[in-house]
Amino acid sequence: MRLLAWIVDLIVIVIISSIIGFILGALGGTFNFYYTFLEGNDLFWRIFGIVVAWLYFSILECSKLQATFGKKLLRMKVTDMNAEKVSFKIATVRYFSKILSGIILGIGYLMIGFTKNKQGLHDKIAQTIVLRK
Repeated sequence: MRLLAWIVDLIVIVIISSIIGFILGALGGTFNFYYTFLEGNDLFWRIFGIVVAWLYFSILECSKLQATFGKKLLRMKVTDMNAEKVSFKIATVRYFSKILSGIILGIGYLMIGFTKNKQGLHDKIAQTIVLRK
């Protein structure tokens, strides 16, 4: 279910990034759809993508929704271990900890299927849990 939520979120992030990127590129006169989004060789656009994804996940997970659009669609929410709303700081730690979850051959994500509370490494680091409503 979390993978499906992530796919929905990825689609939303691509749409948001495309719209903002188009506007920024058009204003700066440097927008090239093929180069920017398909090759992605420009450092600015790579950093831009990371920032958009970070803000998307962190802002939504610490908001009143406690979930990204993908998680909300699938009736999930991110909480601390006491089922309370997380802060922006904790949501940020959780987001950037996902790098570690993936960099170790995805083992941090595979942990979700084998831990008592269905926590990935990033959840354990941030002391968060994803609950089904």
